[in-house]
Amino acid sequence: KIQTMAEVTAEQEALRAKMEENLIAQEYKIWKKNTPFLYDFVMTHGLEWPSLTGQWLPPIKELNDGNKVGAVGGVSLNRAEQH
Repeated sequence: KIQTMAEVTAEQEALRAKMEENLIAQEYKIWKKNTPFLYDFVMTHGLEWPSLTGQWLPPIKELNDGNKVGAVGGVSLNRAEQH
């Protein structure tokens, strides 16, 4: 079967998207592995929707190890979508 130019372009775009996704996953794994060397404290929590904003606040909670933390995050949602 001979492919049309549109089919070839669509396949190339799909391949490019997959390669970019793999690169992002690799970079994240490297960052996660090196995090203890970069930061004094890291707390992670998976969000259903990414936070577009964040701000450090004065410490409001003391952790078991004596560190004090305070932070706030925010998201912007499309009112047309139900979340």
